[in-house]
Amino acid sequence: MNCTEFLAKLTDFFDGTIDPSIMEEVKTHLCSCHHCEVVVDTTRHTIDFYRKNEQYDLPSPVADRLRGAIMDRCRAIGVNKDGLTINSKSVTPSKAK
Repeated sequence: MNCTEFLAKLTDFFDGTIDPSIMEEVKTHLCSCHHCEVVVDTTRHTIDFYRKNEQYDLPSPVADRLRGAIMDRCRAIGVNKDGLTINSKSVTPSKAK
């Protein structure tokens, strides 16, 4: 397993849904790749940080600008407000979590 393959499995790794046959490859890669070890450590700390902190209410103007920027980005990549990926051939649920 290389770094690109590992990063493609990162979400599954943190969700605990990674295929057991691949998990051994992931562990081996993490033992030999400092870069990916740092990515996992940093991601884990980020997740822990957000889980421990209380919800912060943004001022309305900031929340509106943020929401607008997110929606603009979603439209640019073809995801609508209902989480559906839109392309010229079909409409499918988005894989974003």
